[in-house]
Amino acid sequence: MIAFSSEGLKDTPRNARDMGEFVFNLATESSAEQMNRSSERLPEGHDEFVHAQTPAGPSQVVRPPRVLGSPASLECIVTDVVQLRANSGRELDTYLVIGEVVGVHINEAFVTEGRFDTAKAQVLARCGYHDYTVVREIFQMLRPE
Repeated sequence: MIAFSSEGLKDTPRNARDMGEFVFNLATESSAEQMNRSSERLPEGHDEFVHAQTPAGPSQVVRPPRVLGSPASLECIVTDVVQLRANSGRELDTYLVIGEVVGVHINEAFVTEGRFDTAKAQVLARCGYHDYTVVREIFQMLRPE
């Protein structure tokens, strides 16, 4: 399972809800500007892939296309779309989309010892506000027994 949230019912959560499918494409340092451009509010029907100058390719299981340059793409079937609430019970203009992963595309160049290498892919992580970081170093932390 994978989930993403959206402040406002923007194109991505609305399309996921209406189609019942979505593709999660992992963003990297080299694709940061294209990822940012894809978040721009565009007129309905305008192709975000064209706008962001991002090559798209067909998915294998779901209808939405995937980003061809992404080191990993996860094809998903929507299991739930939840409008979140404040602790007072008031509905927020924030949505959580949950999907079951039904198809996986991984660029083998980013696989090390049988596992996806997040540092090698230089994955973007959003830190909040307008802040992002690039994952360059990974460490393991085992849970206590």
